[in-house]
Amino acid sequence: MKNRKSELREIVLDILLYKEKVMFSPSQFGHLTAGVAEVLFRRDNPNSDAFRGIAFPPERELEENDWLLVQEIFWDLVSERIINVGMDSANAQYPWFRLHSEAEEKLGIAQ
Repeated sequence: MKNRKSELREIVLDILLYKEKVMFSPSQFGHLTAGVAEVLFRRDNPNSDAFRGIAFPPERELEENDWLLVQEIFWDLVSERIINVGMDSANAQYPWFRLHSEAEEKLGIAQ
């Protein structure tokens, strides 16, 4: 389980830092989980064009265990001050979120 959580955490961070291109901007928890499912599907099916259109294929949903791990990762990142709940004053609560102002520093990313 620990290896899977590490794999999913890496995908989550790649999405948050725009290293992985996904269909929806990672600003809501549901969009983040959809993005993780998209990346996993793309990695397992590199020749598929399922995500090239606007369709919302069933592959976009995470399996229950992966969804639970992404939820844990989300709250881990909140407690680590990598992400902050609330996107802006109009969307100030969960499920909205944004990168914490100290995220790049905490992750060791050059600004």
